[in-house]
Amino acid sequence: MAGNWARIELSNTELMKKSYSLAIESWIAACETQNAFALLEKFDHNELVKILEEVTQKIAGSADYLSSIGQDEYAKSQLYLCFQRYQKAGLFESIKVFANKVVKILKRILEKHLKNDDVYAAKLTLDELFNIWESFDVKSDNIDQYLLKMGHLFIKAHDFQKVETIVKKIHSKSLKKELTKSSLKVEEKYKKETKQYELKDLKKMCDFLIDYVKEESLIFYEMNKKIYDKSEFLVYNKDYKQASLLVKKQADWLRLIGMQILSFDVLEKVFEIYIQGEILGKFINEINFLPEIRRTKFLKLKLNEIIISVNNISHSIDSVEFENILTALIKLYRNHLLYDESKRFSEAYIEFLKDLGIEIAKKGDEASILKSVDIIHQIEQVIKSYFEEKELVLDPLLSLIVNYFIEKKDLKEARTYNRKIKDQDIFEAYFSRMEKIEEVQGSSVALLAKQKQQIQIYADQLSQLTNQARDQRMASQSLLRMRIGLKKRYFQKGIDLISTKNLSDAAEVYCDIAKKLVSTKKFELAGISAAVASLIYLMLKEVNLIQKELDNFVFKISSSKKIFFETFPLKLIQYILIMIEAKRTEQIKNALKLFDVLALFPEERLILETLLGDESDIKALLQGKKTSPEETVKKIPSNYDLLIEKLAYNPKLKSKRKTLEEKYWGECQSRLYHQQYEEASNCYLNSVNELNKRNLDIFSIDSIVMGFLLLLKIKQPEDVYKIFEKYIFQLLKKNKELAKSEEIQLLDIFIRFWNKAIAIYMLREILVAFEFKLHLLDWESSFVKHLISSLNGKKEPESDQEEISQPKDSSESADTFLKNQVSQLVEDLAKINDKFKDLKEKRQKMIRAYYKDIFDDLKNKKFLDVAAKYEKLSKRMARRNDFDSSSLMILLSVLSRIQAKEKLTDIKSNINSLLGSLGIVKKILDENFEIKVAYFIIDALSTNYNSIQSELNKVLNGLPLLDEESSLINVFN
Repeated sequence: MAGNWARIELSNTELMKKSYSLAIESWIAACETQNAFALLEKFDHNELVKILEEVTQKIAGSADYLSSIGQDEYAKSQLYLCFQRYQKAGLFESIKVFANKVVKILKRILEKHLKNDDVYAAKLTLDELFNIWESFDVKSDNIDQYLLKMGHLFIKAHDFQKVETIVKKIHSKSLKKELTKSSLKVEEKYKKETKQYELKDLKKMCDFLIDYVKEESLIFYEMNKKIYDKSEFLVYNKDYKQASLLVKKQADWLRLIGMQILSFDVLEKVFEIYIQGEILGKFINEINFLPEIRRTKFLKLKLNEIIISVNNISHSIDSVEFENILTALIKLYRNHLLYDESKRFSEAYIEFLKDLGIEIAKKGDEASILKSVDIIHQIEQVIKSYFEEKELVLDPLLSLIVNYFIEKKDLKEARTYNRKIKDQDIFEAYFSRMEKIEEVQGSSVALLAKQKQQIQIYADQLSQLTNQARDQRMASQSLLRMRIGLKKRYFQKGIDLISTKNLSDAAEVYCDIAKKLVSTKKFELAGISAAVASLIYLMLKEVNLIQKELDNFVFKISSSKKIFFETFPLKLIQYILIMIEAKRTEQIKNALKLFDVLALFPEERLILETLLGDESDIKALLQGKKTSPEETVKKIPSNYDLLIEKLAYNPKLKSKRKTLEEKYWGECQSRLYHQQYEEASNCYLNSVNELNKRNLDIFSIDSIVMGFLLLLKIKQPEDVYKIFEKYIFQLLKKNKELAKSEEIQLLDIFIRFWNKAIAIYMLREILVAFEFKLHLLDWESSFVKHLISSLNGKKEPESDQEEISQPKDSSESADTFLKNQVSQLVEDLAKINDKFKDLKEKRQKMIRAYYKDIFDDLKNKKFLDVAAKYEKLSKRMARRNDFDSSSLMILLSVLSRIQAKEKLTDIKSNINSLLGSLGIVKKILDENFEIKVAYFIIDALSTNYNSIQSELNKVLNGLPLLDEESSLINVFN
């Protein structure tokens, strides 16, 4: 107060400072150092340092006083305050004085804690002591006695980890050893006692759990017994399916609550019901739910019951299904090392195959005999795989096969299978027949030898070409780079013609290219171009034009012909021409495969793949050019109306077909509404065999007609007709009456004349006949009416024929098909909304890279240029596996062509060509949403689209379009 008075009232600085100094000393004497430090703020730095130096000993004295009266903790806190203040002032010698005082105080505190056996408080004080020594560079003392006592206290407390830390701080080795020894001794004893207590507690808990499990087991036993009683009642009433579901539900519940063992017991009961009820498919699929050991035991125990069940179903289910069950059982038993048991099923399998082979061979046609031969090989494989030594008699089956080959004069095959006949009398009878036939054929031995010699020459030539193909493959990368460099100058026109299916023009272009390349001494490249031209002529069945062009080469390039004709492609072409003349189908195919080593562009390679993929095309080369369906169409058949009159309609059969709808045609409907026309077509055609087996031939006609009508939505009529011809050829072998029915004859005419302007009236009449005379389901009828509606949009030549009469609701029914499809598109759009948002963001980032030129053309309404650029982008993106963007580009190209008022048929043809040029990628893109929308828009615009316009606008507005592209979706203007 005096200092403040002197400063404020008297303005006497000296008096003020003297007063503050006396106050500081007073506070220190009163052991209130913190108050003294508060007054130091009144002095400048130099004065503060001087005062602190003067009071150092006084502060140390006050700490001694506090310690002497038992206030060690307070003394320690006073000294800790000094550390902070003196460190700021830089008085490190004074700090050492305080540190030494703190060490003495901490030792006294440590002694108190040890005396009171408060070992954890002592440990904290010890850590504090070591911290002072380390922080203030104060000389440490030997405190081993304190540490030893502390160690013994931690041993007593069973805190052996703390003992280890204490041992590390002791200086004396003997004391370390003593403390460590005591710790280990007590720790070992403590662990033994603890373990004994734990074992006692564990035993009590186990006894308790055992009692609980016993009680619980009794409860579950009663529950399971009730379930078993109910299931046995159902089994008694032959309701095996419901019985198994009831017991399986109990097994699933037990597994869910963690009762695995009980669950397995109940599962075994389920499997017993499966076996008893002859539900072997489910048994095989679910047996793996049992653990391996129990599974093996169950399979071994129930072997006889399973064998009985197999025998019971052998004649009641489809042969393919029965074969699958037998092979699965053999595999199941062998996987569990039950080899002897598996032989029982193998024997049953062999007997099944024998009976099946005889049944098939009795039909006597080539396909049946070849299938029977396969069955014999299958039987031999089963014996080889599952039996070490087993004598098997197949004489009844072999006799049928040998007899067939003898009648076909194929004595080599006949002898092969005759050797396997065990009955000596039968063997000799067939042997004698073959001997007589060979005597008759003896005169032609020399001719056969000559033919064999010629065949050997052909084989040697092919072998030489195969060797040369290896060298050609090594050079193909280099040649491909050269061709890519010359692509724009020489090859682009030919590639474009291939892409647009102008194959005849493409072949001529490639021949001209070859001549130009020869003139510039690029013989290998010229050979490749000549090879592409030849492949195109082969595809067109114009074999004579290949030789004509070769002769032309000889005339045009006489000076270089030797070098040119020595190139690998020319040797290959000449060999194929020789083989065609010799009618050697196999050699033609093998030689065609060698074209694969040439440096071909993807579009050129597609020609080769098409030739190799169709066996009938290669056989057709031996018969000269085959007249295509296009060329045979000159005038409309006069008998189509008579065929229509013969069609009969039965409303009862339509009702029956409706009851079978879900079983046979449910998937077809789903595929149709998802615009998966090819899959829907396959679904219809695949159902025919099953319908025939069930004696439902009348409904097979509906499936065949719908199957091929669907194909016309996605393929060219000539391609559909090829598939139709092959299909009917196979059908004739199985069901001649069905193949020659009026409906199939009308379908034949319909496919051949589809999309021909001259036949619009006839096509419409046939479709109307199909709609009213076949047993079509409602959604099938909508599809047919949709086709009729699309025909109504086409103009036909003037005719004096009357317009066809149609029901009033025809247009509405036709729209039903489009409505269902557009509804499906709206649903699909909702599912991919998020994906489209991401795609739009991705496109916005790429405007400058991809779309700037396109948007300029859009602004100037150059829609055809826009379409071409979108198509080019689609190919580029497809090559980068960005299929979503590629699909969108194709859709935008279609929308651009619609804006350019291009014909819808041309647009559809263009999209087909574009997708076809992408090779295997086509299959991926066909499934994409944008491609489905593209086809649907073309479909809708070709018919009455008013009823679906608003829904389709929803789809178009949901596309990931950029702002500049918004004008393209106004397709209904």
